[in-house]
Amino acid sequence: MSSRLPDGIRTYAFYGSGRKRGVGITGDQPDLNVAYAPEDGIVLAASALGLPINGGAGIVGLRERLTVQINLGSVPHGNLLNTAAPKIADALFDVVR
Repeated sequence: MSSRLPDGIRTYAFYGSGRKRGVGITGDQPDLNVAYAPEDGIVLAASALGLPINGGAGIVGLRERLTVQINLGSVPHGNLLNTAAPKIADALFDVVR
């Protein structure tokens, strides 16, 4: 299965960066990792951008085709679409603000 998107496809990423609710250190030295509490927004943002998460390779084809990448900031998950709607409309009509 290819991770590349067909030519001519443009992708748009609208995501929330979330708030870090808690942070800790996991693993053994020298391989320590930073871990965040659930709903910190980090996986959502990384996933929306096609970045590698949890040891995966990410989605190279998505990263290569990102036409618009907008961080909506610290918006509660349930409000992301309402916050993004005007920006989505602008992106679809190629309006730059």
